[in-house]
Amino acid sequence: MDQHPLGAISKTMRLNPLHNNPFFLPRWCVTVYVATCCIAFAVLASSKGFPNWDMLGYVASIRSVSTVDAGSLHAGIYADAKAYLSAADYEELVAKDSYRQTMAADAELFSLQIPYYKIRWLFLGLISALESLGVHVFSAGHIIAASAASIAGFVLYSTFKNSISAYMWLLFPLVFALSGALETARIYSPDALSLLFFALTFYLYVKEHWLFFVLLAVSVFVRTDLIVLVGLCATLLFLSRPALRVPATLSFLLALGFYFLINTLSGNHGWAVVHYYVFESNMQAADPRLFAEHSVSLGSYLGAIARAVPTVFYYPALLYFLFCSVLSALLLARKAKFYNGLWRTFLAQLEDPRFVAILVANLYVIAHFVLFPLLDTRFFAGPYFITALCFLSLISEEMDHSVTKSEA
Repeated sequence: MDQHPLGAISKTMRLNPLHNNPFFLPRWCVTVYVATCCIAFAVLASSKGFPNWDMLGYVASIRSVSTVDAGSLHAGIYADAKAYLSAADYEELVAKDSYRQTMAADAELFSLQIPYYKIRWLFLGLISALESLGVHVFSAGHIIAASAASIAGFVLYSTFKNSISAYMWLLFPLVFALSGALETARIYSPDALSLLFFALTFYLYVKEHWLFFVLLAVSVFVRTDLIVLVGLCATLLFLSRPALRVPATLSFLLALGFYFLINTLSGNHGWAVVHYYVFESNMQAADPRLFAEHSVSLGSYLGAIARAVPTVFYYPALLYFLFCSVLSALLLARKAKFYNGLWRTFLAQLEDPRFVAILVANLYVIAHFVLFPLLDTRFFAGPYFITALCFLSLISEEMDHSVTKSEA
């Protein structure tokens, strides 16, 4: 089973040719259709980008490299934002709540928010690169997010193209929207890059390529919370595939080293400070110096969990993810190979990368929620999108087997 870098898995990602399918489409038609959808989504998302306040923080992170004076930095960013945004959007950024009002009025406190954003190295680097080419700094982030989400869509098509029925791909726009990919593509943030990272990681896993481990090692340059994904993947491979223990361990250790390096060099405020800001102050605490030594009590943490759990029903993408996960689990159980001993049975299921993807996706969502009790769709677009396509793949397989049996 371990003769290939990632085990004998690629065969399970292929379906037998469909039979007697009245909706059959040639593969090139499907490819053109999906590519057109991805391009359309990129154009739509970049032209209808959401002006979230975080865009000011990311631009400040870039400008702070060359502009040391807090007053000049603050004045320049707000002046650029006012010139770039509509009057209504600008008013939303500066006057929606007390926090935004304080940020708009106090240059020193605004500069203290920069460490929250300075840790997204890849996103900031790409924005700087586009700005150097003449793209407006506020447009650059939206272009990156829209492009990353759309590229992720096509990468996942390339991964699943032999595993999902041709006519099932007609649902691609619906899946793209329901899984939160379109919403994420409109936000000025590195979350769409995280979606692309998930797509590339799964693609390399299915293709049994050694770059899979390289990608895990550098994951934290996209978002530092992707260390959770690296830990899950490394643990799963370490326990299930002895031949891969060394690269799995090395990728995790490198990612962990990069994680501390990024946080240290960026002056990140740390988990406890972020927890206080988000969950105890409800994102209104403007001066992180006042709670720099804050420690999170068990009561405060459990309170954040308790407040977050009921919000499950406010996120359609999460409900769609749970729907796809449950039905996929039933379909996987139906085709599972059972052996004497739970561990042997579990190892047998790992030969199907769809089982691996759905397992890791659910564990990632749970672990991320435990560490940071927020269920915002943008954090999980990657797991949601991949799970939805795994579900379509399993349905396609069931239908293909049914046709084959009826012909026999």
